[in-house]
This record gives sequence, C-alpha cells and structure tokens, in this order.
Amino acid sequence: MSNCIIKKSILKLVLSLILGSIQFTGYTQVAVVSAGGNILSSSGSISYTIGQIDYTSIPGSFISLYLGVQQVYDPYIISVDETTDISIWPNPVSTTLNIEVKSVKNLGMLYQLYTIDGKLLLSKQSSDNRTSINVMNYAQATYVLMVRYANKKTLKFKIIKN
Repeated sequence: MSNCIIKKSILKLVLSLILGSIQFTGYTQVAVVSAGGNILSSSGSISYTIGQIDYTSIPGSFISLYLGVQQVYDPYIISVDETTDISIWPNPVSTTLNIEVKSVKNLGMLYQLYTIDGKLLLSKQSSDNRTSINVMNYAQATYVLMVRYANKKTLKFKIIKN
C-alpha cells in the first residue's frame, strides 16, 4: 500500500518538474492567420482571430482556460490620432520622426523608444516642446515610443518603421 503511494508521489513530482520546465523554455505563440483584431464597446471588448486552426476552451468554477493563439491588447498604447496634446509624424516613418507637445509650453519632455519586446533603444530629454528622432539606422519593425511631458503625463505610441 505505501509502495503505491510512494510511486504516485514520485510520478506527481516528475510530472510537476516536466510541466514546470516547459513553462520556462521561452517559446512564444506562433500562428499564421488571415486576420485578427479587437472590438471595443461600452459593454465590453472581444479579441478575435480569423483563420486560426486550433482552439480549446476549458471552463472552470474559478478560472477559464482558452488554449490557442490570443491577441495581446495593451490599453496603454494609443494611436497618434487619439490625442490632441501630442503630434507625432510621419507614421509610418523611414528617416526622421517628429514629436511635438502642444498643450504645455517650455516644460520639455522625456522620450524613449523601445522594441516591441521591451528593449530600450533610445532615451533622451528635450527642453523644447518639439524634437526629432533619427530612425534611419533602425530595422523595419514596429516600435513603442513613450513620451513623458509636463513632468507627469506619459503616453505610449505604436510607431511603424519602414
């Protein structure tokens, strides 16, 4: 009887180690799909993927698991059109990205450019309300530009480098 309990305990330990090591392998979700996006309304939001071939739902009493490719939504990244305080142009950009803070005069700004996976590429302060960033030597990709101005307000923008 105790031999069976020991075997079950060892099996649980081995399975826990295997499943735990899978979590730290660093693989990310990869899928080729036709399209996808997010729909927002006053009653909630939904993310969708068109062309996804595999999806599983496991409902539970405390949590529900949705296995498959999920769309990441960051509510803190806004498009340039959603704010009137800052102008960023051109976007997409190929050589020079311009930033202008319109609402506050002579307080300057801190701007930081990140890769989409969070690596800091550039961090500079400007005492002016208008500045330019040379992006010519950066690879064609999507970047995140974080602008902090008036010593408190921080906004993030998705920047596309062509």
